[in-house]
Amino acid sequence: MEDRDIHILYYNQSGIGFLWNNIPTKSKIQLVFRDMNLEFEKPELELFRELISNTITHYSGCKKCENPDHCQNILLLTPLTGLSLILSTKELESIKDLIEGVIFNLNLENLLDDLIL
Repeated sequence: MEDRDIHILYYNQSGIGFLWNNIPTKSKIQLVFRDMNLEFEKPELELFRELISNTITHYSGCKKCENPDHCQNILLLTPLTGLSLILSTKELESIKDLIEGVIFNLNLENLLDDLIL
């Protein structure tokens, strides 16, 4: 896969968000995290951001864990039917950053497109 095949929206140490170039059947936002490629419409991605925020707000931590940043004990619901993720706090923060970066850049590109037209 070459860079010209994809339009990178945002990436960090744990994943990448992109759109396929010139492939009409692949119009959804691609989110690669761990060893998964998840496909989202923009409203689904915004809902996922809310689910992550709610999870962070309600997570109280593992009381007996010696290494809570790496302990995979957080259940994260996704807007995709039948798919939930089990994450560590570090991974949860990383996927939050990834999704917020993708949404920010999508909104920025839409704003710039509107200004140019």
